[in-house]
Order: sequence, then structure tokens, then C-alpha cells
Amino acid sequence: MYSFFSENPVARTLRHTRRFRDVAGILIKYGFSEILDALKLGRSKGPVNWLLPKRGKELARKFNRWQRLRMALEELGPTYIKFGQIISARHDLLPPALIEELRKLQDEVPPFDHQEARAIIEEQLQAPVEELFRDFDTAPTASASIAQVHRATLPDGSEVAVKVRRPDIEDVIRTDIEILENLAALSERTLPNASLFNPRGLVQEFKQQINREMNLALELMNIEKFSSLLEEEQTLRLPRTFRDYSTERVLTLEYMNGTPLSEILENPGQFDHSEILVEHLADLLLKQVFETGFFHADPHAGNLLVLGSDRICYLDFGMMGTISEGQRGRLSTLMFAIA
Repeated sequence: MYSFFSENPVARTLRHTRRFRDVAGILIKYGFSEILDALKLGRSKGPVNWLLPKRGKELARKFNRWQRLRMALEELGPTYIKFGQIISARHDLLPPALIEELRKLQDEVPPFDHQEARAIIEEQLQAPVEELFRDFDTAPTASASIAQVHRATLPDGSEVAVKVRRPDIEDVIRTDIEILENLAALSERTLPNASLFNPRGLVQEFKQQINREMNLALELMNIEKFSSLLEEEQTLRLPRTFRDYSTERVLTLEYMNGTPLSEILENPGQFDHSEILVEHLADLLLKQVFETGFFHADPHAGNLLVLGSDRICYLDFGMMGTISEGQRGRLSTLMFAIA
């Protein structure tokens, strides 16, 4: 499993300085130079383009504060997109208007070159792509912050989706998280009442989660466990896993052909089984929480496919949650009391 490790202090400082210059420049570009001022950073972390405040003022006239923050996170890249997605669930800490913007963050980033994907697959699976697959689509069907997906066909004719972790993503995420840790600690020392929001705790929670998501072998095990716990559910259909074609950096699953729930939500009038679908979604959620204690922790509309009129398929099992038997009992008591 990927982990954060120590290195030469000089190399770490140089790496942080280069990345912080990028982060500071983007914050200034979107009109958040006051954040750097509040943290008493100023120009101490290296030069940035000090003409950017003019651009920030222009954007401030067109977009509100939370829109600009969401745009800044998108430009900052995969680590910050994922961080924004995770903290969007913190209704206890963040204002509703900010949560609404953070929920718009899509796990869509420019794809990396298919030749790099081929090289990773061949290195991980120890065979040429032409031997591993009958067909391999060089154009990715999806490109997310941590990995991208290519459609392929196995020698036995099985249609599969091959998820490949981004090259060098470990170094990018490690640097970004180290910077976030430093900024969180600094904010608690310099910003009034910052400790009430527990910035360092938020970053640690994020660090643990993204560390798990980096390991595609763990995602495979999550899918298999989820499938075994809900195998009797007729309304649920999950992709089959292919262990011989999967590693920590490559995950091969059955290709699922359905309609993303996000498309149905955009055009609800074109779908005739909305009430049945809502019942099934609610039923599956309750069974995960109250019966199995193992639930999909990122069930946004882009991670749900509708197969036919009412069967549901979950995608992306990098974020999972667990609820102990005792917690489930207390939740059940609470639900009965409310009823």
C-alpha cells in the first residue's frame, strides 16, 4: 500500500517551494490573496506572479466567493479536487452555499497518454497488452483524479473496464498533503477560532482516505465484500472482478453498460420509472447501513448506473464506510423513536 515516507530535508524543501508557488499563484488568481496574508505567508514561500491580483479582481466581479473557491480547487488539481469532495459532506463545519459548490466538483481531469497507461499495465501484469487483451481502447472512457479507465476485451471475450492509476500521482499527492498539513497547523496558530474547525484533523482524515483510494487492490476487495453481503438483492447488479488482471495500480472489472443516474436527474421527464428507482435506492442504502454495516461512502449520481428500468449498479469503491453492530443498534433505536 502507498504510504508517506521521509526524504532528504533539502529535497523536500525544494519540492514544497515549487508546489507552494503554484498553490499561492492560483489562490491569488482567484481572489484569495487575503488567505496568504492572514496566514502571514506573503512572499516567503517563493516568487509568484504578482500581477495575478488584477485577474483575481476581475473574477471576483463575475463569480461569488464560493464559486471562485471551487474553480481554484479544480485548477489546483487531483489532490485538492478530492479534498473538496470529501469535506463537502461536512455540514457541521461548512456553510450550505459552499457545500453546494463543492458538490459540483467532478472527478474529471485531463487524461494521461495511453502509452503511459500501457506501460503501467504491462509492468504490473508482466505481459504485453496485446497478449493480455483481445482489444484495448486507447481512448479512456473516464479520467479521474487518481486513475483513468480504458475499455478492453479479454481473450475469452469478456468486456472489461481497466482502471489504471495515474503515473507519478504518489509524489504529487504526497507533496500536496504535506503542504496541507503545514497550512492546517499554521492556520490553528494564526487564525482566530480556526481550531474550532479542527483543520489538522480534517487533513488527517483526508490523508487516510486518499491513502486507501490509491490502492486499487483494496478497491477490488471492497467490491467483492460488498457483493457478498448484498448478493441476494435482485435490484442490485455489481461488476465482476478479475483478480488475475488486477494489482495495486491496475483494477480490471466487468464493463457495465447502463445510464448514469446523473443523466436521469438532468432529464427526469425521459425516465418512466422514477418512483421505483427511488424506492430501490433508499432500500439499498438502508440495508447497507442497518443490516450489513458496510456501505458505499461516495454514492453521488456519477457513481450510480441504472440498468434497464430499475436495477442499480454502484461504481468506484475506493471510499467505503463501516458501522459497528453497536452503532447500528443505536441508529435503529433512534429511527424507531423518530417514527
